Amino acid sequence: MCVPDRMHHADLGLFKYQLRFTIELLNSKYGRNVINILEERLTQIPRYPNLKVFKNGIERFNRLTAAEYRDLMKVMLFVIDELVIDKKLNKDLCDLFSLWIDMYIWNRQSQYTKSDLDKFESDLFIKLMSKFSASNLNIPKLHSWRFHLIPSIYQFGAINGFTSETYELLHKSNVKQAYRMTNKHNINIQMQAIVTRQNIFMSFVSRSRSKSGLYQGITSKKAIKQMILHTVDQTINQLPNADNLWMCGFKQLKNCIYDYFQSIENWSLQNIKNNAILIEVFDFAYLNNDNKIIRASLNYHNQAIFSDVCVEMNESEQDDYLTDNGLCYAKILLITQITSPKLDQKLELALVHWYDFAYPSDINNHYFYKCAILKHVKHYTLIPISSIANIVHIIPKFNKSDIFFVNRYINY
Repeated sequence: MCVPDRMHHADLGLFKYQLRFTIELLNSKYGRNVINILEERLTQIPRYPNLKVFKNGIERFNRLTAAEYRDLMKVMLFVIDELVIDKKLNKDLCDLFSLWIDMYIWNRQSQYTKSDLDKFESDLFIKLMSKFSASNLNIPKLHSWRFHLIPSIYQFGAINGFTSETYELLHKSNVKQAYRMTNKHNINIQMQAIVTRQNIFMSFVSRSRSKSGLYQGITSKKAIKQMILHTVDQTINQLPNADNLWMCGFKQLKNCIYDYFQSIENWSLQNIKNNAILIEVFDFAYLNNDNKIIRASLNYHNQAIFSDVCVEMNESEQDDYLTDNGLCYAKILLITQITSPKLDQKLELALVHWYDFAYPSDINNHYFYKCAILKHVKHYTLIPISSIANIVHIIPKFNKSDIFFVNRYINY
């Protein structure tokens, strides 16, 4: 029996074929202009930790690594959406990429039940893909994937246990990278010393983190802006005259502080005016899970970055809002630390601009292939950084302004 290897069968095999064929199909029907639009869309994908943004196009397929193909899988559905005027072709291509990523996520599970294996959707994917294939899908890797994957799982367990990804990654970190760090003399001795030092350092970092715990909240000692409530307007006037998210956050800051202290801290309007409220603005903070970082900065590696986040609503509040399985989404505009003599402790708050479903009254139009369809609403609030559940990847709809998709594939 042939045991399929996910990295070579799926990442570097079938998805590479699917992507190349899509490019050739679009080029033959619509010419180079559509390919240029596709590549331009890829460059506009918002940044996300460990996600590669393809600034130079994707035409050189042979030079892409398996990790880069996986990054393309996560975003191609949104890039293809309404790329061409032929609605049927566009829907078929979106269906194709959606089925592929669902099938790929399925095979990354760590364990399966019999019902999971019975639901394997390769037949549906193959039926759709056969519409485009001139060879009628005579592809050896597809045959192996379709007819040998399930028997392999029955016999050997989840595919994670016999994929070559682990060994390829170790070869890259322990051999290729170590080799490049040598001076090319006595290579083996140098490589062993480099890998040993790296392992000792990582072990030290791991022990240090376990003793001190995960980073949480604002850890920077130096604020990028500092002001009191009464000088917020003055600070805004001193900022560069630009129409950006940072400026938008500062313009909303004063009203949001009044709203927060009245509704959350139960201060009267007079108390807010009479107390010296110090506001410090930072460009990043840690969440309470796995050292994930939220950012609100105009210059992070020479680019602006403002994190999108999700907030888990309390069960008592879920009936008051339209939520995506209990989650609401927002974009962070400012990260602040607020102190006052009347407060027992410093408040670490994020000023956020909320999203809502783009078509709230149309329940059939809440999702695009299980990804929530959002729009910005004119609602800004300060929320505790500790209330943020996670960072999320939100991608703009490329042919419509102020419509967005939540990328549910990003963490696979």
